[in-house]
Amino acid sequence: MVAAVSQMAIIVRQCARFTMRSDQPIMRAQVQVSGLADIASAKLRLLKMESEFISLANLKDAVLVSLGGGCKGFKFTCSSLLQ
Repeated sequence: MVAAVSQMAIIVRQCARFTMRSDQPIMRAQVQVSGLADIASAKLRLLKMESEFISLANLKDAVLVSLGGGCKGFKFTCSSLLQ
């Protein structure tokens, strides 16, 4: 790691400047649900409740939300092991 940083410092010194950009940082959480008989119906029910889940999650950390963070949405994935 130190060698990589040192090498980057040499490159920056030679170029006199550099630019960068990054995407907004995202923190992810995972919830596992198992033992469902009808995964498709469960997915629809969860998606219908998305705004409620977001509101509940954002109640947990008002400071994070005030700084522009907090829950923005969720993604439903189904493991092939459960299908």
